[in-house]
Amino acid sequence: MTDDTILPFSFPAVHAKKVTAAFDGGRLTSNGGVMLLAMAERRLGLADNLARVFPDRRDPTRVVHSLVDMFRARMFAICCGYEDADDLDHLRSDPAFKLACGRLPDSGRDLCSQPTLSRLENAPRLRDVIRLTYTLVDAWMDSYTETRHKAKSWDHERRTVARIEATMLGLDIRFVVTSLDVGSAEWIYDSLYCARGQAENLIKLHKTQLASDRTSCRSALANQVRLVLHTAAYWLMLTVRGAIPKVRELAAAEFATLRLRLLKIAARVVETASRIRLAFAAACPEADLFRSLPGALLPLGP
Repeated sequence: MTDDTILPFSFPAVHAKKVTAAFDGGRLTSNGGVMLLAMAERRLGLADNLARVFPDRRDPTRVVHSLVDMFRARMFAICCGYEDADDLDHLRSDPAFKLACGRLPDSGRDLCSQPTLSRLENAPRLRDVIRLTYTLVDAWMDSYTETRHKAKSWDHERRTVARIEATMLGLDIRFVVTSLDVGSAEWIYDSLYCARGQAENLIKLHKTQLASDRTSCRSALANQVRLVLHTAAYWLMLTVRGAIPKVRELAAAEFATLRLRLLKIAARVVETASRIRLAFAAACPEADLFRSLPGALLPLGP
């Protein structure tokens, strides 16, 4: 029986030249930028951290897809705009997704399917889901303190609030000088200094551009697992955006723009006996930026 998907088809002629097409271009992907997400994930160690606290009650002799592989595949798919587990039925053989998850694009085993992911989401019990949630909380933790400081040009000391963010990437400390004598350090920084609109923008990115409201499971615990995975995907997108030089337009772009300009780009994936080569389009408009990001996303030293 003939496969109609590989038969050539036509478009209107251009300057009297016939235009034909066919889906015979070889091992191509429209998700070439997933390799940037893979580097961001390995830098953060999200999949490994989640797998450590996730219950794996499967028979070890029958396990084909590790927890780490399943977490990576699900997070990468969410970042690339595939918010449903059903999407993995098609993405599981995508050469770029396989490569991003540490599998060979041609000779490697395909990734997990939707039924496997559904069992993953429904596997944890309440205590397991709580541990899973706090794994991300522990990895991204803020604290606040305050002191008094007097610059050389000041005639008296002033109250100084510090917001200290401790993550696996190191410390990020920011100071706010205020004349207010009331309110805690956290209130001064979060409620007064940081605009409320910024928090709303972050929620919008999480909900509308990573589809974190797709909590359609019958089990509330399974829906919480989904939220954890969408939050992990959110962190990956923040990490990729944070690696972009501040002078570039995309350094402040929303996730939908990052997805369109950096993740959803075509690539030919070629696996040979000794190497794997990704051939991106020569006309890629963000080629110079894209080629600089793998170096910026390398894991930080000890």
